[in-house]
Amino acid sequence: MSTTEIQYRHVRRDLIQDGQLVKANNGGVTFAISADKRWYDLPADHELQVGVAVCSDADNFCYERGRAIATGRLKQNRCVTVSVQALREMAVNGCTDSSLAHLRAALSV
Repeated sequence: MSTTEIQYRHVRRDLIQDGQLVKANNGGVTFAISADKRWYDLPADHELQVGVAVCSDADNFCYERGRAIATGRLKQNRCVTVSVQALREMAVNGCTDSSLAHLRAALSV
């Protein structure tokens, strides 16, 4: 990847269902990341400006809608600063209530 392009990362909430960890069909977050190399190849402490779409817990998660909202915010410079490490942790651990609250608060500023 040699030119800047938009990359996406979708993160869903984790649920315990019948004693098993599963991904929720509702809620979640979509990140639109503008970078000239793969974001996960960057150093952990590198900070990225990302467009974010937070799906309501009452709505079904939709990749297409999340990408459209997150991309629009990125292009309008309505960004949130997120470290590569935080993105990695959310990708592995899913969205927690505290990470969602933090993102919602950052978006309302």
